Order: sequence, then structure tokens, then C-alpha cells
Amino acid sequence: MLHSCIRSILCLALATVLPIPVWAADGEIRVIKVQGQVDVLDAQGQVRERARVGTVLGAGETLRTAEDSKAAIRSKAGDTFILDAAAAARVRNEKNTLQQLIGKIMYLFTPGLHVERTVQVQTAVMGIRGTTFVVNAEQDKAAVGLREGVLEVSSTDEGFNVYQRRETDEFEAFKQRDREKVREMKKEYEKYRAQVKEEFVAFKKSFQLNANQSLSIAGDKAVISSLDEDAIKTMRRLEEFISDAPPEPAGQQ
Repeated sequence: MLHSCIRSILCLALATVLPIPVWAADGEIRVIKVQGQVDVLDAQGQVRERARVGTVLGAGETLRTAEDSKAAIRSKAGDTFILDAAAAARVRNEKNTLQQLIGKIMYLFTPGLHVERTVQVQTAVMGIRGTTFVVNAEQDKAAVGLREGVLEVSSTDEGFNVYQRRETDEFEAFKQRDREKVREMKKEYEKYRAQVKEEFVAFKKSFQLNANQSLSIAGDKAVISSLDEDAIKTMRRLEEFISDAPPEPAGQQ
């Protein structure tokens, strides 16, 4: 199962104009796995060296993966971040944060640490409670898929117009009537879900996203729906890369 390997995941696909600060829990960030071409850029944006296992990233430095490349980095406290192909993240000076610049990144947060953990996407800040989730962020919108746990979503502005995507148990009932055609029916059901009506709930400054839910944000509009298959597949693919990485050092839990 996904949660047997992952304590918290963040996957972001975004443009460089939308930096996303994430609490890194510790100032030292070290490379623990590399696949393909991965470069370390200094604070001026120049390539300092080719990353390898054991490379330490300093404040203001950036880790950048090329096409068909991946890398995993870990803080001294045990938080782990996995960069997918064509991704980049910078170690910031303020509050020991990691700034996502572009591409997809998966985040595994060490549970039990009494430090702030937040993820910010454009108009929203999400407080993390040992969750497993994936975020696809672009310049003007973001989508969150939450596998387990809870996310506290707060607006950085006045609030959100929150909508609930109305969905029913029709697919489950349909599946019981003819299990031999489940795959074909599921494809049809996914098309149906994409067309389901969005019902307005309320205008809120903050709200909770619960396990097995998805969230899409565009401006001040937030739409909550059930967890989609694409988010699940993304989490499975990204956890596979880190599955054989070295374990967290003893005493850093």
C-alpha cells in the first residue's frame, strides 16, 4: 500500500513564476540518490558541480534534474524530497525552507517532529499533518490529491468560494451488476465524473481536505471532489524511485 512506504508526499508541476516554500525541518540538505544528470547550481545560478550521493546543498543553492533524470535529497532531521525529471528546488536562507522552482517533487515528512510544516501554492497555504498527498501546481491553478491524513487549507487572501463536486455511488452499484465489465465501465465513469455538477458550499477563509479527496484551486475558487486515479498513479510512480534509497540514520526520527 502507498502509506506503507510514504509518510508524506508532495508532487508539484509548476512554472518558475510560482515558487513554493516548504518547511525543510533542518538546515542541512544532502543528496541520497541520483539517476541521470543532476546539477548543483550556486546562489548566482551557475553550475557548481554534478550532484552525487553525499553532496550537501548550501543556502541559496539549487538542485536541478535533466530530462529522464531524478534525485532524492534529505534533511538532517530525516525529511526526504524526491525531484522528478526536469525539476529544480532551491535551499532558501529564511526559515530553513526548500523552494520549489519547477517540475514535480515528492515530499516525505518525518512524523513526530514539533516543527511547522506548510506548503504554499499561489493563494493557499496548507498545513501538513503526516499526510500522503500530491499537488500539481501551475501558474494560475493548483490541484491536490490527498491519500491519507488531513490538510488544513487556508487562503492567503480574503477566502475561498468552496464548491463540492456532487458524486454518487452509481458506479459501485453498476459494478455489482456486471463485474466482468469493470474496466470498461470505469472508463465511462471517469468521463461521467468529469462532467458532474459543482455545488457551492460556502465562502471560507480556511477548510479541511480529508483522506481520499482531491482539491482544485483557481484564484478564489476551490473545488473538493473524490481522489482521482491520476493522483494515485503519480504517487505510486514516485514512491518507486525512492523505495531502495538508504534508510534514515538512527536517532534522527
